Amino acid sequence: MKPIPPMVVEIRLGLCAECVHLAPDPCAACAHGKWDAYVRCEPDLPPLATMAGNLAQAAFDETLARLSGTPQISETDINKRLSICSACERFRPSDQRCSICGCFLDFKTRLRSQDCPLGKWRD
Repeated sequence: MKPIPPMVVEIRLGLCAECVHLAPDPCAACAHGKWDAYVRCEPDLPPLATMAGNLAQAAFDETLARLSGTPQISETDINKRLSICSACERFRPSDQRCSICGCFLDFKTRLRSQDCPLGKWRD
């Protein structure tokens, strides 16, 4: 991520000198509400190899679940899962992905064999 231009840091400090420790951070917002974050910062995704492994495991698990007759996820449960994900600090709104597993949540929430890597989907 690119650093904040020095002029923006100066403006931030002029608006709130108490937040001197936050002014250079592009993701930070003033603790007193006088300025917002310079950019929207999102958590990084896991390495590509990890995401590929997660995808392969999910495909295998979903195939087993289908063959064993595990019922499909209801639309209500899919929406509940999506709601939980969108409120999570590890959710990436820009691409609708989980930064823990790297999955596209619109797809993962529909898979009967999958669970939240943080355990948040468990009842």
